[in-house]
Amino acid sequence: IVLGCRFGQGYALGRPMPPEALAQWLEQRPFRGGAGRPLTSWLGALAYQWRLMHDPLHVQQPGPLADCPISHFLQAQQVHDEQILWLHACIHEHPAETERRQAMRQLLAWFAGKTRSTCTEAGN
Repeated sequence: IVLGCRFGQGYALGRPMPPEALAQWLEQRPFRGGAGRPLTSWLGALAYQWRLMHDPLHVQQPGPLADCPISHFLQAQQVHDEQILWLHACIHEHPAETERRQAMRQLLAWFAGKTRSTCTEAGN
């Protein structure tokens, strides 16, 4: 429950494939952040942000701020911290790639801290 996960990964995403087939597979299967399901945990938000950061093929793009699962998650969690909201907006809207990457790293670190504190509070 703390993790917000209902399912585990086996062959649900894809069968084993040779490395040279991965790029084509990724292009044919765009990342949709859990097939339209909302983020429900800090760990889920952390994983979502991590996946956006570690996309060397740039298959995943942040898209509009209002449509982002992290935007919806932050609203649901009633996050009003202006610095965090600014970092998240920067990822979607800043024209400089270096600034967006820096904002991603800072937001990822914040999500990691929230995940740790949630696990500590839950006694895990």
